[in-house]
Amino acid sequence: MEIKGLTNSTKVTTKKPYQKKFREEIPKQLDINKVYNPKFDVIKLMHTRRELVPYKNPPRPPNSYFLMKNCYMLELREIGLRLTMPEICIQSKHLWSEAPKEVKDRYEEIQLKAQSIHNELYPSYKFRPRRRQTFKMHVFPHESDTTFSSTKTNYSPTESEISNQINFTIF
Repeated sequence: MEIKGLTNSTKVTTKKPYQKKFREEIPKQLDINKVYNPKFDVIKLMHTRRELVPYKNPPRPPNSYFLMKNCYMLELREIGLRLTMPEICIQSKHLWSEAPKEVKDRYEEIQLKAQSIHNELYPSYKFRPRRRQTFKMHVFPHESDTTFSSTKTNYSPTESEISNQINFTIF
């Protein structure tokens, strides 16, 4: 019986069934000068979905990139395009990296105005990052009563691990 050598010349690629490729190119019908020279007021650039009202947990003040991204999103809406937020962020990242210094300076000025509006709306605001106290259970669903601590461990090696360490150090 003769066995022939198998050769696999086909290239196998694994792709997730619902993997979506984001549109990274900026739409051709968009006038980039409208993004570089925003026509929207500062309040509209600060919040694109909701009205500015004081509430219990105030948002962080926007930076210049965030304001440019919001202007880009509003300009896309005006020409009738509704992209997903990851697509908008990827495209605005490219716009921001290629933007001239004058445009970035213009958005820095808008950021200062937004900062003053934010200070008026939330006078007692202070950025206080908080650590997450517990891990989400969907991260480790098989472990129900596990506490995570870097200072306290309940680990004790098994007998086989101890014997393997002893054998390794002897030889």
